[in-house]
Amino acid sequence: SWFWRGWFFTTDALDQSIESLAQKQNADGRSDITVVIRNGGQQVMPVELQLTFVDGSSKTYNYPVEIWYKGDRYSAEITVDRPVKSATVNPDSVFPDITPGNNGWRAPAP
Repeated sequence: SWFWRGWFFTTDALDQSIESLAQKQNADGRSDITVVIRNGGQQVMPVELQLTFVDGSSKTYNYPVEIWYKGDRYSAEITVDRPVKSATVNPDSVFPDITPGNNGWRAPAP
């Protein structure tokens, strides 16, 4: 399986990152969010994506390891009811990511 092959039989590294985030406001006040998540290493792991909203609340979305079977980028399409202030993969630093500095995205200052 992906876990045993990756963690016990290779020296591959894990490097998940947020490549981009786009927000599109809908007429009903909700927003369609597209988050492009990238896996820059050869190691694969499930993805924990945390969105933090302008009101300070947050929500975590979980994606299975199978998202990496089609390549090193995954576009998460999410509809939310308030603007996103920031996004982070591996928000609790549970996975051994080799470059944690690229795990987040922040909305530009107005």
